[in-house]
Amino acid sequence: MKQENHWVLLQDQFPRIGSGFRQIEVSFGRKWIHIRSSDGVRYKVRPRVWNDLKSSMIEYWNRNQEETSSRFNTFTGE
Repeated sequence: MKQENHWVLLQDQFPRIGSGFRQIEVSFGRKWIHIRSSDGVRYKVRPRVWNDLKSSMIEYWNRNQEETSSRFNTFTGE
């Protein structure tokens, strides 16, 4: 499985992880995307859910480029 680390802005998508900026580790499988937070909480979601979150984060970074730190933008080049 391919693994990536990302900073995401969560609202209520994953309640056990919490809301706000969170660093997560994402593992990509064929049918499932495995998400693990920095404190060990795990979720298993369908690729559609991950793609929705990813596209909302890309829109967020495009909208707020000057105001937010670029070190949190882990979706560059996507």
